[in-house]
Amino acid sequence: PENSGWVVAEDQSTPERMVLYYTKALAPGETTPGLSDTIRIDESVAQQVNKVTDGSTVTYQYKYGGFLFYLG
Repeated sequence: PENSGWVVAEDQSTPERMVLYYTKALAPGETTPGLSDTIRIDESVAQQVNKVTDGSTVTYQYKYGGFLFYLG
């Protein structure tokens, strides 16, 4: 978001990955503003999902390019 302190590192980002850095110093215990409130997953990746329920926690495990990533 504009004026949030987050900047995109264009030279380190790729079509598949956006690299961001927070530019402001933080005091101990201070947190940054939220980086994102949404995530988009390509339909071909979204079809390879495993839903894991542990009590009241639901986690979605996706496979992509030999790697796994989780949303919960």
